[in-house]
Parts: sequence; C-alpha cells; structure tokens
Amino acid sequence: MLLSTFAIACGGGEESIPSDDQDTGMEVSGDETAIDAGEAGDETSTEAGDETSTEAGDETSTEAGDETAIDAADAADETSTDAPDGDAPPADGEAGALPTLSIDDVVVTEGNTGTSEATFTVSLSSASTNPVTVAWATSDGTAVAGADYVSGAGTLTFAAGTTSQTVKVTINGDALDENDETFKVTLSSPTEATIAKAEGTGTITDDDAQPTLSIDDVSVSEGNSGTATAKFTVTLSAASGLPVTVAFASADGTATTAGSDYVAASGTLTFPAGTTTQTIDVTVNGDVLNETNETFALNLSSPTNATLSKGVGTGTITNDDTAPTLSIDDVNVTEGNSGTKTATFTVTLSSASGATTTASYATSDGTATAGSDYVAIPTGTLTFAAGETIKSVVVTLNGDTTAEADETFNVTLSSPTNATLAKATGVGTIGNDDGAVIPSLSINDVTVTEGNSGTKTATFTVTLSSAATGTVTVAYATSDGTATAGPTAADYVANTGTLTFAPGETSKTIAVTVNGDTLYEASETFSVTLSAPTGATLGTSKGTGTITNDDTAPTISISDVTSTEGAAGIKAFTFTITLSAAAGLPVTVNFASADGTATAAGSASSGGTDYTSASGTLTFAAGATAQAVSVLVNGDTLNEADETFVVNLSAPVNATIADGQGTGTITNDDPLPSIVINNVGRGEGNSGTSAFVFAVTLSAPSGRAVTVNYATADNGATAGTDYTAASGTITFAPGTTTQSITVLVSGDTTIEPNEQFLVNLSGAVSATIADPQGIGLIFNDDGAPTLSINDVTVTEGNGGTTTATFTVTLSASMPGTVTVNYATSNGTAIAGSDYTAATGTLTFAPGTTSQTVTVTVTGDTLDENNEFFWVNLSGATGGATIADAQGWCQINDDDASPALSIGDVTITEGNSGTTVATATVTLSSVSGRTVFVNYSTGANTAVPTGVLATGGQDYVTTSGTLTFAPGETTKTVTVTINGDTLNEANETFFVNLSGAANATIADNQAVVTINNDDAVPSLSINDVSQVEGSAGIWTTTNFTFTVTLSAASGRTVTVNWATANGTAGAPGDFVFASGTLTFAPGATTQTLTVQVRQDGLNESNETFSVNLSAATNATISDGTGQGTIVNDD
Repeated sequence: MLLSTFAIACGGGEESIPSDDQDTGMEVSGDETAIDAGEAGDETSTEAGDETSTEAGDETSTEAGDETAIDAADAADETSTDAPDGDAPPADGEAGALPTLSIDDVVVTEGNTGTSEATFTVSLSSASTNPVTVAWATSDGTAVAGADYVSGAGTLTFAAGTTSQTVKVTINGDALDENDETFKVTLSSPTEATIAKAEGTGTITDDDAQPTLSIDDVSVSEGNSGTATAKFTVTLSAASGLPVTVAFASADGTATTAGSDYVAASGTLTFPAGTTTQTIDVTVNGDVLNETNETFALNLSSPTNATLSKGVGTGTITNDDTAPTLSIDDVNVTEGNSGTKTATFTVTLSSASGATTTASYATSDGTATAGSDYVAIPTGTLTFAAGETIKSVVVTLNGDTTAEADETFNVTLSSPTNATLAKATGVGTIGNDDGAVIPSLSINDVTVTEGNSGTKTATFTVTLSSAATGTVTVAYATSDGTATAGPTAADYVANTGTLTFAPGETSKTIAVTVNGDTLYEASETFSVTLSAPTGATLGTSKGTGTITNDDTAPTISISDVTSTEGAAGIKAFTFTITLSAAAGLPVTVNFASADGTATAAGSASSGGTDYTSASGTLTFAAGATAQAVSVLVNGDTLNEADETFVVNLSAPVNATIADGQGTGTITNDDPLPSIVINNVGRGEGNSGTSAFVFAVTLSAPSGRAVTVNYATADNGATAGTDYTAASGTITFAPGTTTQSITVLVSGDTTIEPNEQFLVNLSGAVSATIADPQGIGLIFNDDGAPTLSINDVTVTEGNGGTTTATFTVTLSASMPGTVTVNYATSNGTAIAGSDYTAATGTLTFAPGTTSQTVTVTVTGDTLDENNEFFWVNLSGATGGATIADAQGWCQINDDDASPALSIGDVTITEGNSGTTVATATVTLSSVSGRTVFVNYSTGANTAVPTGVLATGGQDYVTTSGTLTFAPGETTKTVTVTINGDTLNEANETFFVNLSGAANATIADNQAVVTINNDDAVPSLSINDVSQVEGSAGIWTTTNFTFTVTLSAASGRTVTVNWATANGTAGAPGDFVFASGTLTFAPGATTQTLTVQVRQDGLNESNETFSVNLSAATNATISDGTGQGTIVNDD
C-alpha cells in the first residue's frame, strides 16, 4: 500500500499535503513547542495550549490559530513571526499595570437537530510578558444545561504576547417553539490580570415555527335515552415550549340545541408547555325517534402561540333507532249490479318517525280484471309527515249483473323510504252477488333444480275451481323469462298444446323439460301461459317455472410476481387474477396493494419509495376467467435485501376467494458497496496519549446494515509501548456511509525514527473491502529540526512574466550548515508554456532559518482554468528532516471569457423540395476551456412547422446545443427551408442563442431572410352576354363579371375597375359603376356586378365594357371585359 497523503496539525489546525500519488489520505497533527528565553540552554517546554513562543534575540511567535493547510485546492501556510524588542514597555502603557480580561456576549440560532457552537471570545486589554490564566464556567439563565446546552468549565491560558482565547459551548438543537433563552459564561480567579467584564451572555435564538392546531371529527350513537358524550380531540402538530390556548364553541348544523339533540359547549383549552393533545366533551341527548344522522360543529378560534390548520370539528349524531314498518290491510266489498263502489285500504306505520316516510303503491289483477271489474291505479305515492302513522288507498269497483266467482285484485306497496315493508300486499275481494258461478282455470308455479347434466321435468298443474257440467278446454304455451328455450345450450324445451277437461274433471298437468348444466348463474324463470278457454274463465293464467341453480360459485386466486427492480425508472409487476371456472354472472373483486418490507409513497413506514400503491375493482364479464393488475415498482441503485409487497383481494361478488394474496418480490440487482479506510499521521507528543482517528467509508449508501471487523497490527511501532492495540466491529446503519476507529498513541520524549502501525479490516458483511489497511504514521517530534515549504498564489498576467516566490523554513536554527534540494514538477500547469522549470540546492548557514525559491510564471491571454505546479524538497543534510516536502503554486487565470455571436443569413426559397440555411456561430477568441451554447429557432413573419397557414410552412423548427472544443472558434446551425411557388413578400425567422457556458453572448440572434423567387400572378376579366329584359328602365338586369388571378398569391392583391360606354351608354342603357376588388392571400376569383336597364324598344344588340386598372401585387393580362346587351324586343 502506498503512503500518498498525510496531514500535519499545528496550533489546533491540520495540514493536508497531497503527494504525487494521491490514492490514499493521511492526516497528521502535532503538538506545538513553547520555549521561554528565561530557561537555561535550549530547553523545551510544551504548554497545554500547544502554542509556541520563543523569546530573546530573533524570536519567533507562532500563535494558536496560525494554521497551515495545504491541499490541491487551497494555498495557506500562514506564518506569523513577531520579533519584539526586549525593552518593550509594560502592558497598558504603565509600568507594572496588569492587563484586564473581558468576555463578549454571543447570539446563536439553536437549529432543529444536532448541535451548534456558541463561541465566546475572552480578550486581554493588552499583551502580557507573562502567561495569564483565568477560570471559566457556564451557568443557567432561562436556558437549562443538559437540555438546551452542554455545561462546561475550565481554565484559559494566554501565552506571553497573546491577547485572545475562545470558549466554545455546545448548543443542543430542538424543534420546540419557545422563547429565546440565555445562559452565562463567568470568568473568575485570574492570574497576572484583572477582570473588567466577567460575564458573557449566550442567547439561544429560537428558530422553530409555531405549531398548528387541528380538531378531529367525531361520530357518536345517540342512544334511546339519557345522554352520550362526543369527545373531540384537539391536537398540536408539535410540542411547544410555550403555553398554548385556543377558544372553542359549538354551532348548530342539522342537529340543534333547540331540538334537544345536544347541549351547547364553549370555553378555552390550555396546552401546558410540552403537551400536544386536549379533549372537549359535548353532551348528546338520546331519543327513540327514527331520523337521519345529524351534525353539529365545534369551532376553534383565537389561538395563542399556535396557528389553526383545521379549525372546525364535525360531530355526527348517528341515529340508532330502527325504521318503522309499513302494513296494508285486506278489504272485502260486494260489487253491486251497477255504478261503482270504493274499496278503502288502510296503510299503517308501526310507529311515528322523525323523518318523512314515503311508499309507492299500485294495483294489479288477481282474478279480477282492471277496466271491467275495478279501476286500475298504475302508480301512486303515500307520504307520511313526521309523526303521522295512517294513510288510505281508495280503489273504485265496477258493479255488474254477471254470475261469476268472487274475484280478487291486489294493492302492492313498494320502494319505501325511512321505513321497511312488513305486509306489502293488500287483497281486495269483490264479492259476487249475481246467480250461478262459471268455474275458473288456474295454473300453479313450479320450482325445479336444474342438475349438472341430462334433463328434469317441471310439472305444472292446471285446476278448475269447480267441476263443470260440460267439456272445458284451454290452450297453453311456454315463454322465456330469464331462462331461454332453444335447440342448443338452452335452459328448457319449449312446449305448446291444448288441455281438455271432461265433465267432472278438475285438474290436468303440463310437463316442461329442463336441461342441466354446470354453469354458476342466477336462478332463472320461464312461464306457461293459459289462453282461449272454453266453458270456463281464466283465473291465474300464468304459471312461473323457476330453474334453481345448483352450481357452486367459482373461486378466485391471484399469482405471485418476482422481478428485478432496475436501476432507474419504473417497472410494472403484473399479477394475474384467475377464476377457477367461467361464471354465468358478472364476477367482481376488490384489490389493494399493501406494504411488506417494501414501502409505497405516502405509507406510514419510512422511505416510501419502492412502489406506487394500487387499488380498484376487477370485473369478470360472464364467461371470462382471467384479469390482470399492474403495480409500478421504482428502480434504484441502493444495495438492499429483496423486498416484498402484497396485493390483497377482498369483497368478491358471485365468487369466493381461494388465494386472496399475491406477493410481489422486488429482487435487488444492485452491487454491494465497498469499504475503504484512510491513513492517519501526526506527532506522538511528549506525554499522555494522542487519538489517531481513522475514517472508514462506504462507497455508496446501503439499504442494509453493513459490518466490518478491525484490528491493529505492528508495523515498526509496538503495541503496548507506542500505541494501544484495538480491535472490534463497526456497524453502518442503513443509509450511513462513514464510521471511525480511534487508536490511542503514547507520547514520549525519545528521539527515534518515525514509526508505523496498521489498522486492518476484515470480515465485511453486506459489503466488499476495497482498501483493507489503514496506516498510522507516528511522527517523531523529538530532536532534529524540520524543513517546510509554503504555498503560493500568483496571477499570470497577459504577457511577460511574473515571479512566484516560495519560502523554505527551518523550524529551528542549527549550529552547522543545512542543505536541501528543490525541483519543480508539473501539476495542471506545464513547464515551458505556463512556467519555467527550476532546480537547485538551498544552503542554510548556521543560525539561518529561511531561504527562498523563485519560479518564473509566463503570462498569456488564453481564457482557461486556474493551473498549478509543485516545488518539491528532497535530500536534506545537516541533521534536518523534511516535514513539508511540497509547495504548491496556483496560477490564477485573469483572462476574460470570449464572446459568442451569430451571423444573419439570406437564402432563396426555391419552388419545391428544401434548401438549407446555415448560420455561423463564432467565438471572439480561442478559449482553453470547452464552450457550450444552446440554440433554437424563433418565429417572425415566416411560418414554422406545426403552425397551420394558407401558404403552408416555410421552415422546419430546430434546437440543440453547440460545443466548442478548446481551440475551436466556429460552429454552424443548419435550418431546413421549404420551397414553394407562392408569390409573397420576403419572410424572416430567428435563430436565437442562450445558456452559454464558459463564454458570454455578444450577439444572441441571427435573422434568417427567405427571399421570394416566384413571379407575380396576372389578372383577367371575362365577357358577359345576356338579354336586357323588357320591364322598363326602372327595372334592371344584373350582369356579373368574374375577375380571375392566374395563380394564388401569398400577398393581398387589389385592382380598380370601372364601366365605360360602348354602343350602350350610361345612364340610359346601364348604371355607371366602379370600385376596387381585393383578393385575400390564397383567393383566385372575385366578381363585380353592373346593372343593365330593361326596355321595350326594338334595337340592335349593344355593348359596354368593364376596365381593370392600377393592380397591386399582380399584373393585368386581360384588362377589359365586354358586356353585350342582347335585344329581346
């Protein structure tokens, strides 16, 4: 494994240095050294703040916050070197006066989750020559430690010469709406200073929106007596840190307080801080009155510390009283010999209702016949107002003197509302009061089970009401109802004939053959009807044959589906729903998808991105046995376990469910993510331990939990002495991509080579390991001075050269000579064109700590990306090592982007086919970057494709993007032009430029002119000859002339016309006329009319003319039309 990137931390900051091989990242951090001039010899003292201060002579002060960060994108290496005079006056300008300490106030927004930091700055009024310390500690204000912020305490140390330090307090984010809160950071126990402002106030600004209030809807059964409670729940969308109040009041809907449906309620709800629900009870009064469900409202208003999202709750009082029943009585009335009588039927409601009750009624024949025996009522409606229980139906009866049997008719109730039918038919009996009785014939109804095959017999009995003294005959015939007769696949066999009753006989039978089948269907009916009786009358003339279905309903099953999800888009999972056998009835079944481990958008589960829920109803027409349901599954690139959802069947009609659940299995087709670990390097320290934190990273989020084992291993460094061995397992929760491993490295003061240990990864679950080994590089920070080189940024300029000056620094002066080699190397900048290569050796004389390397940078006028090159150090001698071996120079481009322009185009259209108009797009200068620009056509006077016009379309619309590779300066846009033969004005359209990248647009529009190349059409007028008429001069005959264009034009054509005398003269023979004709584009004929006077004078034929003149957009080929007035006298 190559060690390719490491980082050095100085004074709390980390420096990331990429090498030529940038495959792996290594982080390095080190303690800083503080050396006081007052200490003997070259002694080294390491302070708690990792700060460096060297006093006396040529002194260097590197203060906390002077950080060095080197990477391929930034240039930092900030170095602050102070060389104070040893005789500088005391702080505050007064001998012996102590500086003062102050802490500022801080305002920070809390955030909704996680943590943020409130950074307090503690300042010394002036630098001190002695270290200054001060204790600090947090304390609650309205903010509470642990909940709102993390309490802390400690001591700040100001090294000699420093004037500020910071205290960082962690602020806990929340989503709780509350007032702004405060806490304190208090300074105490200063040394070498006094306190001017001891207390800093931290204000935590609340950034959470007020919660919203909503009230639910409630349904409650009223009960038959006493009261019930409608309990409404009022909910806050989120807990609040403030008390929330809201007023409430009930309001009538269809339920009323005056009607004693409920008891009015009003008041105010209070939500203490932290609570999210409260309830409101409304008393509902019970009754035994059948009525519709009733509603009232509970309104919220006047919220404090919240807003209303749903401010009205609807209370529904559900009626639980059964509907009353309707009954009609039977009536007997003697018919009488003449006139009419009435039969009055009483319809009764079993109990009073709170709702209006209605029922339809109609008469129907029994043995009595409407029209002769009674007056039919085809239909009528009874209406019971709320509280009414009795209504009447009156039927008129006709008297007669015919000897006959007593006869009956029916009054039938139907279609009740707000009631049910207990006795739906009232029988009216018309008592005969006239002599002897003629027997009547009746036929019964028959029910027979069809069977699965073969035939069965339905036997109908025809009965005489009494024996006759003579022969009685009656005809009969079958007829279809829902059952059908026929030669094939029929339900029964048709039958007709005549029955003969000998004197004294009273019954006969009719046999009808019924065919068996295995088709599940509704029971079916047919009829046997009696007709043409002799010696008797017809009573019940129709018998109904019912063929009872004995076949079981088919069963419904749904298939399972398994398929891969895909990486993007959607895929249909098609489930097949099957009937076990065809049915004779329509079969329906509901279906609905439901989550398994896969989730649909909008489901309660997290995610909700695997498929789109589906539901509906399937209908199998009679005879059909299969249907399909498609569920759309969303593709993704997330490695995850196979997931499932289900499609459930329910509520079948005319079938049962055998397998009611189809499982959709979404098979994962995404590769496992890979795991890598970085390298870490930093100074070991002189005591205690330092944490080496290794970042373990997944190449992509996973939908599964990923685990990997880790264990340290020696690689020059020894566990137990140089570092503490560590091993274990790290777990990536689904969706997370980073975890860390911490290894503790032991500090020492031993001068030794840099050492390494390894962190090895193994045993990955649900992932692969791309980089199994992280290197921990323990930098020795004891002994030899180090060499480092800074980074530089220069602007290239448009010509000539610029100098990039790098500073190479020795961390401490040496008694002997130190040398180091340097050499430039290409990054994105190239030696010879962008800069001049340089190599050499720097020599540090005894006591010298810095040298410079200069590199010449070449200016140009090419717009390009910023470029960089390196200066590399190597081959250090004289006991020094190289800490930072590479300086980075960024050459900033200062050249303006080139400008784009597009040229106008003129093209002749042609008479047919197409031609191409080519517009040239030009860059104002060569660019070093790829330039993009969009283009599209835009309409003007020319007609584009897709637009209906008389003359057709002139050009084909187009759009796209042009790409200029570095160095290219021209591109073309081609547009297809349609030829035509229509004379028209020259036409134009536009080619527009937009959306340029890496360039500006100087001219964004080309005008394309389509030149007309078609000749103007010519005009001609016809001659007209007709008889004049003889009715007299006050009557005229119209002579109509036609003016014709030789071809349609794309322009408006006009021509003047006027009559002129010939042998006929105006006004005696005709009426003078003139005007202008206008041909709209596309039109080719117009007419004009001249009035000729009629007369009774015998004369020669006469002529006049119509002359054309002053044509626009046309020529005149025949400009004179002759009118001949034919004499008819």
